[in-house]
Amino acid sequence: MKKVLLIICWVWMGMLHSAYAERDTLFFQKIDEYIYRNQFDSAEIGLRSRLIDSKGDKEEMMYCHLQLAKMYLKLGNQSNWENELQLARNNTTKGISSEAYQSFLGSMSDFYFTIQSYDSADYYAKKFLNELGGEFSYKLGGIYQIIGFVAYRNKRYEEAEKYYEKSLQFYDDTDSRCEMSLVYNKLALIKSDQGLMSQSKMLLDKAIYIADTCGELLYRKMALESKKEILLKEEKFKEAFVVRDEIDKLNDELNYVKTLENVTILKEKFGIKKKEDIIHLLESQNESLIRSKRVLISLLVLSLILIAVIVNFFYADRRNRRFINVQTNRLGEQNKLITDAIKQRDFLYKELNHRIKNNLQLITSMLNLQRQYSHKTNYNELVEEITQKI
Repeated sequence: MKKVLLIICWVWMGMLHSAYAERDTLFFQKIDEYIYRNQFDSAEIGLRSRLIDSKGDKEEMMYCHLQLAKMYLKLGNQSNWENELQLARNNTTKGISSEAYQSFLGSMSDFYFTIQSYDSADYYAKKFLNELGGEFSYKLGGIYQIIGFVAYRNKRYEEAEKYYEKSLQFYDDTDSRCEMSLVYNKLALIKSDQGLMSQSKMLLDKAIYIADTCGELLYRKMALESKKEILLKEEKFKEAFVVRDEIDKLNDELNYVKTLENVTILKEKFGIKKKEDIIHLLESQNESLIRSKRVLISLLVLSLILIAVIVNFFYADRRNRRFINVQTNRLGEQNKLITDAIKQRDFLYKELNHRIKNNLQLITSMLNLQRQYSHKTNYNELVEEITQKI
């Protein structure tokens, strides 16, 4: 019974934890969407409110500061970006899980790679791999690419190939085929620098084919730019000009797509409420979340108290039943002893009465015999009187 109750409590706690984890994931996904769509006011308001609501939770504060750093990096605000990175770093000292620390290292590597601080990006990427220790992470493909790119940039071609091959294997295992176009493109550049032009062209053809299959215009453009560089190295200028024309067409398509995205973003911006309304909405949402959290905690505490009362009642009932059984057995034994003593007493009374009667009868008989042999009148009368009394 006790084990069953412990299992129920464990399952309940797991469900609550998973519910809160899912809520946090949805929140940060929404923030990512705000940043992607350049809705920086909404992102900052949400993150600042979350920081206030975190109440010193280091993991949550770290994630919030990383998202703010990501936002400021996109805005080009260098000082605020560095400040948020430092705040995120301060919250990785103690009290966070290994998974959270890995997320921090991966984000740092991405940030430094974005600002072209490649040595720092390489440092955090390798530290991420050491911290990961062979476990799975959805960031592995990008981490391998960062290390491979830094190695290629420093002309460590063997190391670069090794990490790009790992990246290809990761994307193949996780069914992320579209990302393989970028990796084949980088491998083609490595082969080109090594003078292996035929292998380089084969890899570029793979990169272009995958980009076309996935409908990734940007990946196709990057592969074509690499192809143009290789053709120029080989002094095949006519083919290079044809590729350049194709790149120009892709640039026009990409600009058109970007314009459509900007128009969509502007429409969404004009469609949202005013800043004060957003603040009020987020505050009300935070208050409702706090209330729901308090209700859940109260229900959990009450449930634990109820379970403790039930367990205590169960064990108290068992103890009472055991005590009653012991006392009943003792009383039964005592009743049996008393009944046996009463029976023995009655038997002794009967035996005593019987013997007394026999003795008195014997005395009477002796007196009668004595009276028969005596001729004295007074003596006989006395004997008769004694006999009558007996």
